[in-house]
Amino acid sequence: MFGANIGRPFSLISLDLFQPIRIDWFNSNMKFKFTFLLTLTLMGLIFLSQQSAAAEPNDGQTVDVYQNATFTVKFRTAADPGDCPTPDGMVGELQSWPAEAQGAMNHVVDILDNLVNSDVPIVIDACYQPDSTEGSLAFASATESFDGEADGVSVTYAAALANAIDGIDINGDRSEILTSVNSNISWDYCSTNCTVADDKFDFVSTLVHEILHGMGFAMTFSVDDEESPSTGSYTPDITDTFVYTFDGTNEVTKLIDLENNSAALLNAFLGGSGTVVFAGPNTKAANDGNSAFVYSTTTWESGSSMSHLDDNHVTNLGRMMNAATGEGPSSRTVDAITLAFMKDIGWSVNDAQDFSDGTSYPAASHIASSGMVNHIRFGDTVSTESSPAAADGSDDGIRKIGTWSIGPLGGMIEYNIQGNAGAKGCLNGWADWNQDNDFADAGEQIFNMVPVSAGFFMNSFEIPGSVDPETPHQYRFRLHQDWDNDGMCDDQVGVSSTVRLMNGEVEDYTFPVSTVDPGDLDEQIYLPYVVK
Repeated sequence: MFGANIGRPFSLISLDLFQPIRIDWFNSNMKFKFTFLLTLTLMGLIFLSQQSAAAEPNDGQTVDVYQNATFTVKFRTAADPGDCPTPDGMVGELQSWPAEAQGAMNHVVDILDNLVNSDVPIVIDACYQPDSTEGSLAFASATESFDGEADGVSVTYAAALANAIDGIDINGDRSEILTSVNSNISWDYCSTNCTVADDKFDFVSTLVHEILHGMGFAMTFSVDDEESPSTGSYTPDITDTFVYTFDGTNEVTKLIDLENNSAALLNAFLGGSGTVVFAGPNTKAANDGNSAFVYSTTTWESGSSMSHLDDNHVTNLGRMMNAATGEGPSSRTVDAITLAFMKDIGWSVNDAQDFSDGTSYPAASHIASSGMVNHIRFGDTVSTESSPAAADGSDDGIRKIGTWSIGPLGGMIEYNIQGNAGAKGCLNGWADWNQDNDFADAGEQIFNMVPVSAGFFMNSFEIPGSVDPETPHQYRFRLHQDWDNDGMCDDQVGVSSTVRLMNGEVEDYTFPVSTVDPGDLDEQIYLPYVVK
């Protein structure tokens, strides 16, 4: 199916994955731009044979897997550099990987290997070297790309993706992904049951982001002159085929339908926040039917523009593939939008879902697997279905407490949270007060991003004066992973009653149907939390 893309010159287009520094003048927190290294290509078949003959490094490691994809990390050395960048004026000699950095890198692929399927191992050349490029944290790319076709259009595919689609190791002994980590950075290598220090950068979050670039989250849009561009261009890659201009309501023009190497294409790149979208069908299905905004700025930012999700847009707050990061805790969750993006470009992904009940209300779903890092759920069980289903035994995490009444503390529930050790989550809840078969009206969200962790807890909520609290109403409760696991739930976009979420569970109830006397719960923890 695929042919090696060896026609382009071998070049490293950008080595500064996070440059330039961006200052958020509202809170003065320094953020670094994510950028990605454009796909590496071969100089020729001789170069490929030289790389294929390279000896295995002594300290290469195969990480834990969940029977879905095997990632092998090769911690490269100066004696055996693989595809690592050759030292130059900006990037220094390869250094030995600290043990804690190796452990953190293995945790990175633990997060990824339960999400995608591939019969072909995904091998990563991991390079640890100083980088004096301003604002550079790390970078990654596919080591090569392969020619293919999508809907009659000739496109390229990242090596790992091409291998997964064809089911064979097209690029032989060569690694599929290259990543280089800046050894000059003050990294926090913590992996599990920890909180990243406020004055350090989250290694795990950064490298999950970068490896996803190497797996194919890498549009090929570029400009002719980074300082003063006059035209835009593309290759194209499979990702490019889903990118459109956006007029505030609809997708307007597919970018690869614009003339290549043209001012019109450049103008499309530089429309600013909210003007360019990724409109893959799976992405839209995961995003309440909406396309995902692509990072577009009015001034071209090399390696960041047109290659990430748009963190300047409120709908993308806290997502894994946003264009910037900063010191302190950062998103470690490959969110549902990102996973859907990967499915759109051709990955087989593990997106079995837990759905809300029945069909009388708009559906909600969670991509749920007990193998996920920081898996969290309501009660003892989570069910997965292909569509909304009637109430089942997995709706076992919420109980009505006492007799409800009108007022700020009128309703009380007990919720049972279970999950992996150290997992933090966020609770959201809705009540259909006006009984119009949705949870979209003013005042119907009764819990909004409440931080939770494993255990039994009780929370109160307001019941409006227009409601008879003892008349049955429909309630929806959603639990999902706190994206950076810092226990705050304050650094990501709010959750609707219908958007698809990664991890967690949705449970629908009709209350009142049963009442538990609070006196029976003396051993439980009561949180006097009122949500209005």
